[in-house]
Amino acid sequence: IFFRGHLLVMEFIEEYKRVCTDQGLKPRIDVLGLEGQSNVQLNGNCTARFKARVTDADAIAMLTAMQASGASFRDLDLSYNTIGDAMAEQLAEYLKTNQTMEFVNLAFNDITEKGGRAIADALAINGAVTHVNLQGNDIGEKGGMALAIMLETNTKLISLSLSSCGIKTGTLIGLASALLVNTSTCLPGPHEQWHW
Repeated sequence: IFFRGHLLVMEFIEEYKRVCTDQGLKPRIDVLGLEGQSNVQLNGNCTARFKARVTDADAIAMLTAMQASGASFRDLDLSYNTIGDAMAEQLAEYLKTNQTMEFVNLAFNDITEKGGRAIADALAINGAVTHVNLQGNDIGEKGGMALAIMLETNTKLISLSLSSCGIKTGTLIGLASALLVNTSTCLPGPHEQWHW
């Protein structure tokens, strides 16, 4: 199993290089270094990436390569970057068919209502993702309500972090109502640690 996974990651890296060339992007060294890894940790709040944060174009190239190569990773940490709705929509398409990714951390990016709704739609049919962190993204009322509706049917999701997301009372009531039906999910508070 490891060998097959290793081959898929090597195929992913080759596909990633091809996608970057096609899109006129310089391949990121940190993505090329994923060989042998089961998680993608490209958080922008570390010293190495602080001045070279992941953009929508970077993340979309990576996700496109994941889809084309069949490679899958368990964890995806793209927190504290400059990704927005375009990447969130691409990730949503990926999650609709991927059944191995469990942890998705998109905290403190530029995702709005549109991206929040796309992620909610994908999570409604994805049975593998167990932890999602959208903290610090301005998904607003409609994005929050889409997530509340998703929570009514997705019982695999264990943790959904939505603090500082521009959610108001109406959406909080919707989320609370969903949690009355779905007792397997919790919404951690803003000061709780989010663990991988």
